[in-house]
Amino acid sequence: MDTLLVVNAGSSSVKFQVFGAEAGVEPRRLIKGQVDGVGTRPRLRAEAADKAQLVDESYDPDQVKDVPAALERAGTWLRTTQNVEPIAAGHRVVHGGPRYDRAIVIDDEVLAHLEHYAPLAPLPRCATITRPVASCGTACGRRLAMYS
Repeated sequence: MDTLLVVNAGSSSVKFQVFGAEAGVEPRRLIKGQVDGVGTRPRLRAEAADKAQLVDESYDPDQVKDVPAALERAGTWLRTTQNVEPIAAGHRVVHGGPRYDRAIVIDDEVLAHLEHYAPLAPLPRCATITRPVASCGTACGRRLAMYS
């Protein structure tokens, strides 16, 4: 089954959800999780759609020093234990400036434009978050930004 990865990265946590994607069917959540305590007391937790606990692991602060490291930790866990290789990944962007106010496919031009607005919401910085999300897996061909 194809999957979609949705990420909401903040200054000290990364929340993520994985949805099953089938043609003609509403996406359904398969996994909900987060890495919190980034840089202080990192902890990865996730549960299945039926609320069954899939993982609850704590890490040394040196292993998850920042949000990109938390994204990497969650991504590695999703790939190696859940066999998740998303066909698309999306994440929340705080401010898209006057040009972007809805979901959009991200390319280098969009990234450059979004980075211009990073001072409006410096944590998390768009490029710092978007590039790791964009490399969510070998099969991930589309990157989406969603605005709040």
